[in-house]
Amino acid sequence: MLSSTDKERIATPESGHALVAWFSEAADPLSKITIIPRGRALGVTETMPEEDRINYTEDYLQDRITVLLGGRCAEKLVYDQVSSGAADDLKQATRLARKMVSNWGMNDSLGPVHFPQHEEHPFLGMEMAQPKDFSDQTAKQIDDEVSTLVKRQEQKALDLLTKHRDDLTKLSKALMEKETLDAHEVEKLVGAPSKSK
Repeated sequence: MLSSTDKERIATPESGHALVAWFSEAADPLSKITIIPRGRALGVTETMPEEDRINYTEDYLQDRITVLLGGRCAEKLVYDQVSSGAADDLKQATRLARKMVSNWGMNDSLGPVHFPQHEEHPFLGMEMAQPKDFSDQTAKQIDDEVSTLVKRQEQKALDLLTKHRDDLTKLSKALMEKETLDAHEVEKLVGAPSKSK
């Protein structure tokens, strides 16, 4: 059983993820939010693509990072501090940003160049280090660009949640009461997902 304090500390970031997904132009549509623990996750915000994808646009990937950072930004906004609960979100956001910058050429500064760093081994399920065939200066530039991208998307999430601060409170309270909300229930609380950048 979760205490009311625990429920609130889970409902706030999940509501942050949900609202960022709800109001982000290229993000997958929100399907469900729950604060019922599943495995190691204390809560879950599910988004479902409207159709299968084989390619991902830069806008979609940027909004994916923004959604991942939405929970941490909600904590920052509501409690004026963050918790360790966002560890997996930060890991996913950083990994995605690194792929955008170093693997997919989605960075103006570095341009359309592939900088291999790690390759996931299909049988062992772990990353294998590859020999680096670029300079330490380029490695630092990649790190800087990854950091810049993640920080930019964090600011976007913060701006969006600040704009929808009342919706964040409403959604969080409803989640604490019902523990699970679907997209229709979210729409009743915060209105249609008017996607705005």
